[in-house]
Order: sequence, then C-alpha cells, then structure tokens
Amino acid sequence: MMILTALVFCFGLLVSTCNAAGDYYNSCFQTNILGSSDVFLLLESNCHTPPMGPPWICTHLNLNNCYGNQNGNLIEQDKGMLGKSCDNCQMDGSVLSCDCNSDDGKRRSSIDTNNLVVNQDGWLKCFSYVGDKCPPDQQSGDQSDKRAIAF
Repeated sequence: MMILTALVFCFGLLVSTCNAAGDYYNSCFQTNILGSSDVFLLLESNCHTPPMGPPWICTHLNLNNCYGNQNGNLIEQDKGMLGKSCDNCQMDGSVLSCDCNSDDGKRRSSIDTNNLVVNQDGWLKCFSYVGDKCPPDQQSGDQSDKRAIAF
C-alpha cells in the first residue's frame, strides 16, 4: 500500500510539473493583446483543440491573473494585477513587454508568456485561471498567419 501511495504522489508531481510548463505558443496563432487597464489586459489567441472538437477556439485570458510587477520587472504571479502598475503593453511573439512603475520611475520590462500560459484543450490557462471564449465580433475568420503546427 505504501508503494502505491508513493507512486500516486510521484505521478501527481509529474502531472503538475507538466501542466506548469507553458508552451501555448506552439499550438495557437493570431496572438495579441486586447485592452490595457488595471482590470483587463487580455491575451487573445486562436488555439488548437483536441481531435474530436472544433479545430480552433478563439480564447482570451486576463493576464492580470497571471503576472505582476515587482519594482519595474514583470513576474509570474497568481492574481498579480500587473495592469495596476504597468501600461503600454505589447506582444512580440510570445513575449509580453510593458512600461512598469519602479522606484526609479517607469521601466520597460519583458517576460515570455510561453513559460507560464498553456493551451488546455483550446483554452488559454495560467495558474487556476482558464480563459473565456472570444465574443463573436472579436473572432477572426482570417487564418492567414497560422503557423505550421504538427500534432
């Protein structure tokens, strides 16, 4: 019984480690930032779904739930509310860059969102926060910038 308990514990650690790895950017396309406020800073992307579902879901995730500002540096932080002290946020690939308050004034800071954000069956996710489906008027029918994705 003790061996079975140890195996279940180790498997749980392995699964939680795998889920924390990020890597949404290789299975999503048309990734960009919508809005920029202390309440909403949305990462929007079209993400690949499992074989039995639709091929893609347009989903957005509030990055205020995923990142924070520590003296001008973007950090991974559960419910970090980066929008309260950072603005002018932009995406370049999977890298998020913002102007953030620090002790010395504003500082440009960047963080690779691909290290935290995951594509969970077509839905963007960080920590325990799962993104929402994009409203129909925000979903893009143009998939011309779709990267080659092997599954």
